[in-house]
Amino acid sequence: MSENNDFSEFHSAANKKMNTKMGIFTLFLSIAVLISVLFFGGVFFFHATKSYEIDAGISLLNNIAHPFEDFLTEAMDALAVVAQDSEAFIFSRKTHSLEGFLREKSISLTAFKQNSTLKGTFYGYINGKCVNAKYGNSVEDAVWYKKARAANGKAVTVLQRVGKSQHLVLTAAKELTDGVSVLAFDVELDDITETLSRFYLGKNAWCVLVNRDSTAVCTIGDSAVAAGKNGDEYSLRDNVRMMLGAVYKGLSGVFDTKISGTDCTVFHKCLQGEYFFVLIFKQTELFYRIRGKMVLKIIIFLAHIMFIALFYVSNLLNRRKSSSYAQLLEQNQSVINDYRDLLEEKVREQTEIIKNKTHDLIKLQENVIENLATMIESRDECTGEHVRNTKIYAIMLSEHLFAKGLFKDEIDEEFISLMGDASLLHDIGKIKISDVILNKKDALSDEEFEIMKMHTVFGREIAGKILAESGNKRLIAMAENVANYHHERFDGLGYPDGLIGSEIPLPARIMAVVDVFDALVAKRSYKFSLNAESAFNIIAKGAGTHFDPVLVASFLEIRPQIESFLHSR
Repeated sequence: MSENNDFSEFHSAANKKMNTKMGIFTLFLSIAVLISVLFFGGVFFFHATKSYEIDAGISLLNNIAHPFEDFLTEAMDALAVVAQDSEAFIFSRKTHSLEGFLREKSISLTAFKQNSTLKGTFYGYINGKCVNAKYGNSVEDAVWYKKARAANGKAVTVLQRVGKSQHLVLTAAKELTDGVSVLAFDVELDDITETLSRFYLGKNAWCVLVNRDSTAVCTIGDSAVAAGKNGDEYSLRDNVRMMLGAVYKGLSGVFDTKISGTDCTVFHKCLQGEYFFVLIFKQTELFYRIRGKMVLKIIIFLAHIMFIALFYVSNLLNRRKSSSYAQLLEQNQSVINDYRDLLEEKVREQTEIIKNKTHDLIKLQENVIENLATMIESRDECTGEHVRNTKIYAIMLSEHLFAKGLFKDEIDEEFISLMGDASLLHDIGKIKISDVILNKKDALSDEEFEIMKMHTVFGREIAGKILAESGNKRLIAMAENVANYHHERFDGLGYPDGLIGSEIPLPARIMAVVDVFDALVAKRSYKFSLNAESAFNIIAKGAGTHFDPVLVASFLEIRPQIESFLHSR
């Protein structure tokens, strides 16, 4: 006994020591994991937030570029409409009227689009001469002319200076179908540059609109982009011009670069392959935008980390407690196991006793019902064979319906068993009918037949009373329906209530088929039995009138089993 106690104490001390080591190891491992998660989580949050800001920058750039994109489209549409009308003048050789037409179109630009903000002048080189001339009669050196001729009928745009003030305009030009004439449209940039200048970008961001020749149309935001103005031209600083070289290589994108020694992120977007919107953020500004979101995410993340740390500490303390509980449980495990085995044995014994008693009660109930039904049948000179035969037929037919999946809402395995018991009581109401009427050899009078029909109503009352103590509500309902309605006809000409079709409960419809069939093939003192062939023919002819046609079809399908049963009797 002393040796056992010593061993138990040694085992307990070893467990405590092992649990302490495991707790310290778990704590250090948790701290290492938390530090790693914090570091990598911070890196992940930074890149995720920066990616979000880049998406926001691209969206901002698209919003800025949208008005100029509409401006270009509107200018091209106006040029296309006037070019089409100008073709008509050329083909009708009325070029002398074309100049007035172009002047009129220059004045009424709003006719092309409601609320149009376009301002400009139409002119061109038509059939070898300038119309609505700005260049005299020599245009061969004009950029817009050469570019339009080289485009083979496609509309092109150029930036050029016009007038004495040499202010900057956008010129859209298009070669006409005669292969010589070129129509041009100078569009003023004042309104579109004013629209673009309304965008607010903050103190450390700016945007510039340039073409491939690095001619700046306008700038938005920080004036550091432009070294100054020459007329209407923005002069870009050299370091910005160098950055534009990377912009011209792609249609759109994002990249990081240095401008005047400052780290910047550049967003750019190309329109019609010629014009570039360039949005520049100082990375300090971008980091400022990121920082607020980063701080919030890190606070949330740290809250999760602290929760996990508390969980681990709590887990460590619980491990110590659980160790003590485990030792106590181990000491009592043998007692618990013995008690559990004892309980399981008791449960098995009681279950077997209940099972046997239940089986005996069910068997007793079936025997009582069958013997009672046999006694009733014997009163009208029938043997007990009729109730046993109809029970077998009813079970056969129910099993076949179940196998075929018919009447799924009603037929299950319990239904089949209960149908056999309920069928035994189908004529139990005859116990209240006089022997004189039951055993009369001649045909019943109308008054006698009315009394005989009452056996269905009596049967329902008696079946309900006999089975009331069983507590099986489904068996009671089926037995009552079988007794009360087994003489109903599918066409509504039966008794006692004249029910039609599916109004007749399914158990009663099944009973009607098997009751008539057994009566046909059974030999009675007042009639000869029919052979199976004749009996099946009579059942088949009754489909839809006397019997449910679905049940008749199924009954005929089990004819081999029924004939086999008839031969075995």
